[in-house]
Amino acid sequence: GADRSSNKRSGMSFPMGLRRLPARSGLRIAVRRCANFARLVDRCQNVVPCYTAVRNRLQPEVEEEVGQNDQGFTHMIQWSTSENGLGVIRAEGMGRSKKLAKNEACRSIIRQTLQVPETLPATNPYTAQWAVNQLQRSLAAEVEIQEEPKEDGVFVHSVSFSVNLDSGNVNVTARGEGESLAESQRACMASLWEELRPQLEHLTTSVPEASTQATTRKKTAAVGSSVRGNQVMERHNILVQRLKIQPEVDLTAVDGGFDATVRWRWTSWLDGELQTHEAEASATGRSKAAAKAAAMEKIMVDQGHLTAMEPDFLKQVDDLGALLGDVGTMEEAAQRTVELIQQRSPQDWREFVPGVWKQLLAENREEELNQVLGGMRDAAAAEGSPGIPVDVWEELLDACTPIVRHRGALATQMMLQFDDLNLDTQGFGGDLEHRYFKRFRHLLALERHGSYIQGIQLYTQDFDRQQPLPMLLRLHEGPKKGVGNMMFTTETPFRSGNSGEELRSNDVVLMVPLEDGQRFDAMTAEDKLWGDGSFLAYVGNIKRDHSGSRLSCTMLSGRGTSQSLEVGNEFQVYRITMDTPIQRMVEAMRALCLTTAPKWREPSYFPRSCMAYDGAIRSVVLDPASETSKQLANETVEATEFDPTMAPGTLTEDQQRAVAKSMQQRVTLIQGPPGTGKTYTACAVISTWLQQMDPSEKILAVADSNVAADNIVAKLRAFGVDAVRIGDGVGDAVRDYVDGTFDDGSLARAIADGDGQATSKRHMMLARAVRSQQVTVSTCVGAGMEMLDDHRFTRVLVDECSQAVEPSALIPLSRHCERLVVIGDHRQLPATVISNHCQRLALGRSLFAALIDAR
Repeated sequence: GADRSSNKRSGMSFPMGLRRLPARSGLRIAVRRCANFARLVDRCQNVVPCYTAVRNRLQPEVEEEVGQNDQGFTHMIQWSTSENGLGVIRAEGMGRSKKLAKNEACRSIIRQTLQVPETLPATNPYTAQWAVNQLQRSLAAEVEIQEEPKEDGVFVHSVSFSVNLDSGNVNVTARGEGESLAESQRACMASLWEELRPQLEHLTTSVPEASTQATTRKKTAAVGSSVRGNQVMERHNILVQRLKIQPEVDLTAVDGGFDATVRWRWTSWLDGELQTHEAEASATGRSKAAAKAAAMEKIMVDQGHLTAMEPDFLKQVDDLGALLGDVGTMEEAAQRTVELIQQRSPQDWREFVPGVWKQLLAENREEELNQVLGGMRDAAAAEGSPGIPVDVWEELLDACTPIVRHRGALATQMMLQFDDLNLDTQGFGGDLEHRYFKRFRHLLALERHGSYIQGIQLYTQDFDRQQPLPMLLRLHEGPKKGVGNMMFTTETPFRSGNSGEELRSNDVVLMVPLEDGQRFDAMTAEDKLWGDGSFLAYVGNIKRDHSGSRLSCTMLSGRGTSQSLEVGNEFQVYRITMDTPIQRMVEAMRALCLTTAPKWREPSYFPRSCMAYDGAIRSVVLDPASETSKQLANETVEATEFDPTMAPGTLTEDQQRAVAKSMQQRVTLIQGPPGTGKTYTACAVISTWLQQMDPSEKILAVADSNVAADNIVAKLRAFGVDAVRIGDGVGDAVRDYVDGTFDDGSLARAIADGDGQATSKRHMMLARAVRSQQVTVSTCVGAGMEMLDDHRFTRVLVDECSQAVEPSALIPLSRHCERLVVIGDHRQLPATVISNHCQRLALGRSLFAALIDAR
């Protein structure tokens, strides 16, 4: 930038807002001020990111060598440089693992460079960023960084640092600016380090030493409390959003901490009048977050949304969280978890089991995982036990799916055991719903895991062809407050390197850290992709502007100690799959089987209110072999005689009989081998229905694949029926037909103008068409689109039903289906299933096959 000053010795430049120290005075200041930074380096567990920042700044020639002996592993690092007066420096580290050995060698190298000004946070914004992150993590400090409006085209950030120690509170603010988002954020952190200078000796002395287990527990005790507090605040935020409560929080500093008051305001209808309600609760905590969490928990308990927990139990949960902060105490954490499982009701397991389970998975602790799983199995099966609450069972099961290290072997081993766990029947419509949900929910988790593994394998099998997305993501805002939400930035658009498709919300991506800021090649791809530092993330919002793109995503797995998520770290990105299909299947199953769940559960846990099943259809799906279901399926619900002239074109006798049945009975199965005109018959059914139906009724026709859905639309045109085709993957010919039929001109103008509004205009066009037309066509999964939420489709036709897994066929049925036609051939190949375990456990058996077998 214009204000940058060049460092002639190193050839580096300094971001705006940072002073370049003259060489001599810089050396004197470094000697005087490096003590605090050196203490932080000595006490922090992971110093590799700091080492990388120093190496990138000093640019030495580096030699490394890894060895092994009876005590573990060794790692030698040697630097050679003619700059900065360092010459040749060498360090050797030892540890139980390669990572620990490298970490100790890096620590020693950093110590030997402390006399160089470019190492210190005062002049190196990268080490300043690392140092502030370490203070935040080690002291459970609150660090809030915000982007401010640009000033003269320059990016500006402000940051606040707040921590409550035994000796008192520390509250500091700072600002930084730069020509890019990342540069501005680093300058902000460097300024914060300078503002903290008067308290640095006190702060760094308060950081527990990494080498002693006792002090590590002291450090993580605060972490354990914060985990509980984060959980409470998350539940509160979900609850007020779901119940449309207007919350307010007031914080006041007091001796030894903060007072927090939470106020609720909401409305409800009572005796035909809109009533306003208010409630409030107050609590005290050592930090702002602790006080807020305590007040939020109190008001939720007071209003009956949470069960009050005894202080002794919460203390045990906090102590358990403290043990999870150190890999050396994982075994003890598992033992205490089993003890708590045996002591507490399964309803209380929500407070501690998921956190323990996720951390053990993140650390790859097979023995401890089996220990906790065995404890739950025994306690849930004990006499008088209601069993594991279904939402806890699902949370633990889903926590396994994104664990892909070592090709997912550990996660698969854990998930296969979940079928043996006794589930609480509370919340289900009945025993049928309980058994149905448990079976298919378990299978879908295994299938989701299999899709993640397959997605990564595609890159390892042919890395040169299956290229990653052509950009590096830089972590702009890391996980905070115990939530895995992160913000990344890049100066390139989010597009795929192969097909040109844009990265979209709901995509699952593999994030692979780049320690040296360099991409890797096919020779090292397999180790990197399956490595401990890589993780899966769920793509959220994507924002684009002239400066590049920003991506918010959520880390799907728990964070292990081997995963470095420091602000400024760079990642290579691999698109793995889209999670939407399985999400919609799970939602359809919950709508079918579940009746209640805790109101503070995340919004995605609850099926949309628009998803509902007709009672008779529900019975046929859940228990097709029962006599009641057979009677309901074959029951004549409309005594209409079929007139062959009602169906355009020529129909065979079998086709006429199939159409006649579909006009009269609740559920009709149409079976036939390839080439027998099943799709033609499907269109005849739809055409005949339209002549029979009230104009206000709607038909939803679906198929498993996009090609089959397009075929329905094309053949319906021969019957004189205009159908709306919605969803992704629509063929060009069908898309052109739909656009030409339903566009009012706004879409065509948007395409011609190239104003970037074509996608939103097409969405609006399709929404209007769905409202005005009687027939909508999609894939089974596409039937879950929000565009259909305001409509009831009382007649549903499922073509290619034998090619769809049963939960996929539930999605269109959840759109208030009262009359159903399913078409397929159970003698052909079953539905495509990725997971070998799901194939063995018959997930590929379709709803069509189930109904055929039950006849």
